[in-house]
Amino acid sequence: MKRTFSAGHSTYAIIALCLLLSCVSRDEPKPDACENSDLAIVVSGQTNPTGCTTNDGQIMLMATGGVEPYQFALNNDEWVSSATFTGLSAGIFTMKVSDAKGCEQHVDVTLDIPGTTLAATISAVADSECLTDNGSLSISASGGTAPYQYRIGAGSFGSAAVFNELKNGSYVITVKDESGCSLSLNATVGRGNTGIRYSSEVKAIITAKCATSSCHGGNQSPNLTVFNNLVANSANMKSRIQSGSMPPATNTPLTADEKAKIICWIEDGTNNN
Repeated sequence: MKRTFSAGHSTYAIIALCLLLSCVSRDEPKPDACENSDLAIVVSGQTNPTGCTTNDGQIMLMATGGVEPYQFALNNDEWVSSATFTGLSAGIFTMKVSDAKGCEQHVDVTLDIPGTTLAATISAVADSECLTDNGSLSISASGGTAPYQYRIGAGSFGSAAVFNELKNGSYVITVKDESGCSLSLNATVGRGNTGIRYSSEVKAIITAKCATSSCHGGNQSPNLTVFNNLVANSANMKSRIQSGSMPPATNTPLTADEKAKIICWIEDGTNNN
């Protein structure tokens, strides 16, 4: 994937699984509450920075629909109640809104650099490792005044134009030229297939710590020793693992690597491999 800047399942709340501390079964799946939300985000105003090295640009947002109150965020920063963001340099910014139900929308906004030809493109390689990270971002800068420096997030600037060992997710890359002009770009490291196998890596974990005699091992519904039941409840399983309620406190807890393997298998598509 390339982004260029120039001086620009449905989810389901599914039957509970190895579970809520008491290990009881749940109702049939219900559609995600955000699937039909009319939440929207609009850019009500924006101001480019006044100079190449100044950080006085701003973006003003407006939200409609959904359920108030709203919260707003710039890129991956914290959520705030204010819909106005100031102190910005030039670049491409992802502006987000979240409502009281947790539904989200976003829009990309470009602030131009006055008086410079500085531009950049980013190429991404997906993260296809489960227990480690192997995604990468490569930046190619042009225009402005060479040489260029680069940084990822709030890190330090350096001459390296490639960032390796990245987890899948969103990042902000900043490019700076010799004259001090800088621009920010959003980049996404995709998620590749990790190749985690159900038969050799996931099944044994589920059998030992989730589908036990006291919890979903045949005496409790759903029976997670049945592969199809496991697949049908996989979305809720992922949610419970991430929240720490799977498995219940009465069972042996999952290790960090075990949690990662189950989630990777689910995100790979719950293949019967």
